[in-house]
Amino acid sequence: MGSSLPLMENTRWTIKDESPDLMTLDIRMPGIDGYEVMKKAKTIAATMPIIISAIDVPDMEESLKSKGAAAVFTKPADLKQLLESIRKLTKGREGK
Repeated sequence: MGSSLPLMENTRWTIKDESPDLMTLDIRMPGIDGYEVMKKAKTIAATMPIIISAIDVPDMEESLKSKGAAAVFTKPADLKQLLESIRKLTKGREGK
């Protein structure tokens, strides 16, 4: 867990100072829990869409969406679908 603190602080700084239109997030990352990153990101920017990349586990998509994910893609993600999702989720958000 010690290695996760710099990433969490960096995420907090980026969201507050840069106001991204969207976040992509892998749910499984070395040394940090993707669920916790998503939870923290939503407390800072509640309306920012988050796209999750995850392994295909039963009920994972439903669970992630109930926790705030705007879209969930299983690995390997279909890049055309991912780009379409990004376009859809960021439409009208530029500069917010």
